[in-house]
Amino acid sequence: RGITLQQLKALSELVQQVLESIKVEDPNPSTDLGIITHDNCNLYHLNELFVLRLTAKEVCSFVELVMDAPQDPVWFVSHWWGTPWRDSLTMLSFHSQVHGLSEASPYWICTFANNQHNLEELNTSDLLDTPFVRAIMSSSCMGTVMLMNEDAEPFRRTWCTLENFISTQHVKKKSRPHLFEVAAVVQEGRQKITVGEEQVRVPRCPALLQQGDADGGFVDKAGFEGAWFPNEVACSGVKVDIATAAASNEDDKRNIL
Repeated sequence: RGITLQQLKALSELVQQVLESIKVEDPNPSTDLGIITHDNCNLYHLNELFVLRLTAKEVCSFVELVMDAPQDPVWFVSHWWGTPWRDSLTMLSFHSQVHGLSEASPYWICTFANNQHNLEELNTSDLLDTPFVRAIMSSSCMGTVMLMNEDAEPFRRTWCTLENFISTQHVKKKSRPHLFEVAAVVQEGRQKITVGEEQVRVPRCPALLQQGDADGGFVDKAGFEGAWFPNEVACSGVKVDIATAAASNEDDKRNIL
């Protein structure tokens, strides 16, 4: 149940059209962003306002609603639902560009792959039998990309901790190497580069720590020449204590940690 960039962009266009035509108050009391816009909405909003409503009649996953044939994942996406949706789409678009993927290449994203009306698949006693692990370990999946916000929140989420472990350790059981990469967004004006004799502020752009095929090291790439993976994200990531990772369901946290 991977979803393609083409399908994600079509959904994003729908979200933008709706949110520009009517005022929608943030339904999530934990964020309380006021009026939801295309720039500030996240996957919590997309799930509640669009995914659940669009799939209500069929009671299925979003991928099942939009696909015409099986869409086996080429990449697994590990992420936090609270990351702004526009940032997630920016990171995925850049990741796809760096790897030379077509817009028809499927990414496995839980929001769209799982049936949000019925999450019984997640209640298995064997974590290795969850949809997340099955997707990572599938023969079609060549790697995992983590989508970071400024605070490296995915490292503080229990399910992401499991995905990280599976993507770096358990995948050694696969018949071919499994890549592990990290994406982020360089925020407007946070970095400066020298162009000629002038100091130029880097505009908002995506960045990626791409895993090299030869030695497994990372290659720093960015969507603006001279920019680099944001230091603040890297520093936040190395300071995280996964023992304090959180989960929406406390049972999930106990089972994973």
